[in-house]
Amino acid sequence: MTEQDYWDKAAEDPEVATKYISDVDLDECLSAFAEKLLAGSILEIGCGIGRLTTAMAERAVACQLHGIDISSKMLDLTPKSTVKYKLCDGKTIPYPNESFESIYSMLTFQHVDNETMHSYIDEAYRTLKDNGVFRFQFVEGDHDNLVDHGHSVDDVRHWLQDAGFSIVTIDRGLVHPQWIWITGAKI
Repeated sequence: MTEQDYWDKAAEDPEVATKYISDVDLDECLSAFAEKLLAGSILEIGCGIGRLTTAMAERAVACQLHGIDISSKMLDLTPKSTVKYKLCDGKTIPYPNESFESIYSMLTFQHVDNETMHSYIDEAYRTLKDNGVFRFQFVEGDHDNLVDHGHSVDDVRHWLQDAGFSIVTIDRGLVHPQWIWITGAKI
């Protein structure tokens, strides 16, 4: 089974919105990243059924929200709104260079391997405008299963710096005790 197969199957579960999505309060989730983002064009990597992008669209002023996901079946469940959703290959961002002021990701990088996470970091840098912000969450560790992956903070820091990001913040335990949040700025 591939990661895409896993998420396509999850989308078929009538309880997808509660079983496969964070049980953390939506406002608490938004508070972990929304204030760090710049207004304008914003992308969510791994948007799933659109829980966060929809909430962001309802609260954001003067923003255009986009979401990408590996599962077409998850994207089929996104609510009809002003958010623009696209299917992606799970390693690249299907937008041109310098498309976004901000990119965020929550609950995605803990489900992808190191190679995929590294690729998304490079892609985030490519698709951010100058001075753009990339805010994302992952789980620290060395576990490596189909959809449960830990990452080294040192590796992630290194990948960000190699891509050209300046690391603005590293927050441990924000929202959930196991979560690491990093904000990088495109310099």
